[in-house]
Amino acid sequence: MRGVELHCQPLQLSTVVNSVLCDLEPLATQNRVLVKNQVNNNLPLVNADAIQLRRVFSNLIGNALKHNPHEITLTLDAIAQEKKILCRVQDNGVGMSKKQCVRVFELYTRGEKARFMPGLGLGLYVCKQIITAHGGKIGVTSHIGAGTTFWFTLPLE
Repeated sequence: MRGVELHCQPLQLSTVVNSVLCDLEPLATQNRVLVKNQVNNNLPLVNADAIQLRRVFSNLIGNALKHNPHEITLTLDAIAQEKKILCRVQDNGVGMSKKQCVRVFELYTRGEKARFMPGLGLGLYVCKQIITAHGGKIGVTSHIGAGTTFWFTLPLE
């Protein structure tokens, strides 16, 4: 990732997720969001930069809270698969069109109602840069009216 040096070390994914959820708890409570954290403490360690990984989770969770109505369900999970961990941030909110999904990780891409919200359209672009720098992949699946799932992979330690 240009201009950002990763400081990777073995870390427990659940520690990062719990920290981010703690920071975003006031907003989740205000929006009456049901948060289901299914990221287990017994997952294998990942070799990652904790600060950059926090940035990814903060962005994905923050976007779900910002771009959906109140009272959604937000589910976070992670599973070990071969030599990687697959992480998912899933909501049952408004969803996105296929056209939006194709462009969502591009620089300066913003949501359809973005003119009413702060932001420059950098968040998901930066998430992609961070995950790619870690040797992982990131993507999204979504359906209008049925929610959105952002997923990414990280190599195991």
